[in-house]
Amino acid sequence: MFRMNDSSGSSGSSAEYEGFEDASSTISFMENMYTFFQLHNVSSRSQYIRSLDSHIAPYVNVSDERLQWLKETFTKYIDEVQIVSANVGLQGFSKETAHALQFTAIRECRKNAVAAVNLYAQRYPGRRTPTDKIFKRLEMCLRFNWPSDKRRGVRRATDIDHEMEVLEMVTENPHVGQKTIARQVGINIHNNHYWATENSRV
Repeated sequence: MFRMNDSSGSSGSSAEYEGFEDASSTISFMENMYTFFQLHNVSSRSQYIRSLDSHIAPYVNVSDERLQWLKETFTKYIDEVQIVSANVGLQGFSKETAHALQFTAIRECRKNAVAAVNLYAQRYPGRRTPTDKIFKRLEMCLRFNWPSDKRRGVRRATDIDHEMEVLEMVTENPHVGQKTIARQVGINIHNNHYWATENSRV
């Protein structure tokens, strides 16, 4: 399935699938994402021999065409998805997911960890630039916890409803722990301490 000569970033064409010509964008997306994950499955030294698939062979050369596809074609494809989606009023990747995919693709390219760090520094000039280890953890997070969208903030114990919930729990059990309160009410430990400080009279 993996084809390097397609400059569009797609590893195939909808013309191969009769009756699905109108789904070319979706097919290209599926094939590109499949290729992205396939090229990350290169940790085994012998799997490619057993499966007769040279595309998952370990990287031994920094000029490997697969790495060039990840570094150049795939990262540009992600930008293209974002631009096209915005132009037609559709939801593309979240900002966090798009950047995570690009950072991970570049990080996978051996000898290109510095490029990933530089890309991050360009995107976020006001932030502290992370080390190579950060991108390795990001890669693992993306593999096992897809997608990597930014998590929503946890509710704060600042309104009357939260206060009443906390008061009811303390009234029912004066020895209830802060972790139990935070877990059941839906607030984090920091906000739990904040509530206790602001309501020390209770």
